[in-house]
Amino acid sequence: MAEIQARQQAAARGYPGLGVKSAGTAADDGSAASEMAVRVAGGRGLDLSQHRSTALTPEQISRCDLVIAMTRRHLETVSLLSPDAPVILATEFLPPGHPLHGRDVPDPFGSGLDTYEATWEVLEECVDGLFAELGRGSEERPTPGLQET
Repeated sequence: MAEIQARQQAAARGYPGLGVKSAGTAADDGSAASEMAVRVAGGRGLDLSQHRSTALTPEQISRCDLVIAMTRRHLETVSLLSPDAPVILATEFLPPGHPLHGRDVPDPFGSGLDTYEATWEVLEECVDGLFAELGRGSEERPTPGLQET
């Protein structure tokens, strides 16, 4: 869900060269997005039906300018796979007073639609914060590759 949000925001905010790709620390290659994730995205006019999972590898990490982890465990796994990886927790992009700032993004897997909706909203805030940070950078549009775990 974060990948499709980041892709949409990149296009809307004028970052056409920004590469965004999700990968999981415990994902199997080729699995479809969950039915609930597809429904939540679809309710916002976004199509996750063709999304397929990818397992995170050191090679993928080496091609990234920034790796964004959803949980502290993911962050640790990224650091083990690639000790010098530029990795940050997604919720670090939330405002400092936000109750989830610096904490794990809740994992909705196996939950109902309401939980997926709530996670979508948290991810949306994280992605908004990420792009606000990018906007504070230089006037030139960077073209980093982002990797979500």
